[in-house]
Amino acid sequence: MKNLFKTKRQHVKISQLILVVIFLSIPFNLISQEVQNFDNVKAIKSGTSDLHSLYYDNQPSLLIKQGKAISSSDESENRVVELNVSNLHLLNERDYDLSSIELIRVIYNKSDKPSVLDLSKIKGLQNLKAIVFQCNFDCTSKTIEPLISINTKIIPSIYYLISIPE
Repeated sequence: MKNLFKTKRQHVKISQLILVVIFLSIPFNLISQEVQNFDNVKAIKSGTSDLHSLYYDNQPSLLIKQGKAISSSDESENRVVELNVSNLHLLNERDYDLSSIELIRVIYNKSDKPSVLDLSKIKGLQNLKAIVFQCNFDCTSKTIEPLISINTKIIPSIYYLISIPE
């Protein structure tokens, strides 16, 4: 009888150990969508052509540069935020009105010291469709993933775009 209890305890301990290992292997900072190359996204996907238009055809309505915010005077075109990767933390820390923002354009120069964008700390992102990182070096999804923390219901598409100056 003692051996039976001992065996059951061992099975319970092994089961608990397996659960702990599984739990610890799940990253806490999950990005449920993969970071994709913006140029490789097919326009056939719904909304993607709008996304390309949003990125290429719209000037930023909120430009955050060197820690200062510059707003566009045209409130009707309040759709794009542009900032440098070193200023990402400012979106977390400051209370900008981002309720109509559909795209966050992040300029990433190789010499920049990147900060992290924590979407759970930003209010009013209900219209956000995508975040596009424009790199001036050969960046990859692995370069971009650590820069975004998503612990929120709003999960935008995340892209990178390589634009190396000649």
